Amino acid sequence: RTEVEVGQPLTLTLRVSGSGAMGRLGIPHVAVEGFSIDALAGGSPDQVDAQGESVTRVFRYWVVPLARESQRLPEIELVYFNDVSGEYESSTTEAIALEIRESQLSVSTPSEEPAPAEVEVPGSDSDSKVNIRTLLLWLALALGVSLLIWLVALALLKRRKR
Repeated sequence: RTEVEVGQPLTLTLRVSGSGAMGRLGIPHVAVEGFSIDALAGGSPDQVDAQGESVTRVFRYWVVPLARESQRLPEIELVYFNDVSGEYESSTTEAIALEIRESQLSVSTPSEEPAPAEVEVPGSDSDSKVNIRTLLLWLALALGVSLLIWLVALALLKRRKR
């Protein structure tokens, strides 16, 4: 899909193929002016060719155009070490032409990265805030512990009945 509105997300898939220590290749950093780009976690498993000589790693990115002026996603350069030549080399993707239209919704472009969402904890100082991710982590931990207690209690009850 190459037609998109400002603020509408696209998925960019980057396939890197080669031999050697491909398992050590981390998620390539992609930054392009005029776009918000975030790597998506949980990429695809490595794909190995029939002879086992070449490995393909697949990386996915969430790409959001921030302005109508950005009419293409430019080339992405990946620098790597070539085991055969013993030198660093680079490979470049092709640019991707996009048709970016104004959004039907009102979209504001932030001038800097947004701060993580925070929640004020009731009964605490007005200055103390908790990051939403931390709060969700603690909630998941509490639910997990509760479930574990119920499962142990259920197992003990079944054991007593025998």
